[in-house]
Amino acid sequence: DLIREWHRASKEEVDFLLEAKNATHAARALQKHAIDVACPMPISEHCGKRVLTMVFIEGWKITDLDKMPYGTDRETMARNLVHAFAVLVFQEGLIHGDPHPGNVFVEPVSSKNGGTQVARVRPVLLDWGIVKRLEPRERVAAAKWIVATLAQDRLLYTTSLLELGFEFDADPDMAEFATFVEASLGQCAFMFRDSIPSNSQMNFLQQMQQHQEKAESQEGNKMGKDQTPERTIEIRSLQYIDPE
Repeated sequence: DLIREWHRASKEEVDFLLEAKNATHAARALQKHAIDVACPMPISEHCGKRVLTMVFIEGWKITDLDKMPYGTDRETMARNLVHAFAVLVFQEGLIHGDPHPGNVFVEPVSSKNGGTQVARVRPVLLDWGIVKRLEPRERVAAAKWIVATLAQDRLLYTTSLLELGFEFDADPDMAEFATFVEASLGQCAFMFRDSIPSNSQMNFLQQMQQHQEKAESQEGNKMGKDQTPERTIEIRSLQYIDPE
């Protein structure tokens, strides 16, 4: 099943008409919600299954901090990017499946502040070849997953994963399964940590690593059935949403 799913996902990734559709959806959604994040719009008359033509955007990777102009408000830029991910997931049901730094650019733009032309930068989301679309019930489940992670609610956490389509071999009533949930929940909570972890956060991470080691040593205490790439895409991309 896993190989078949990867085969299907790989075929979709090289279908540039599908990528153009995804990118167009994302670009229009960002414009509709007035989010200061760009997505290059495909030029439909020059697109095909093997050719993708888009509006050119000049910029650099978001991790190339030395290229940022002096005085760039990086916090606002980051919040806009997180806002974009949240709106795309929860309002549009669109999950970008590969949000690594190489697919997040920064472009220089200019805007008017009164009568003055002001130079600034904004994030750009690239590469819409791998996309997961969420039904309304799945969007609710994704929101539950974030709430459960922050609240350390084990029951809601397990329920949200089941609603997202995850399957478990371990019996939810067994102690081993509880150990897995404890470790997994802690790891997910750490994803929402502050950028610079405090001593208490570091201690928390060490404790969760110990839980994980214990969980992995117990037979059957794992996500037993191979999860599809779609499940992996969902959890990976939800990491980029600021719960606040």
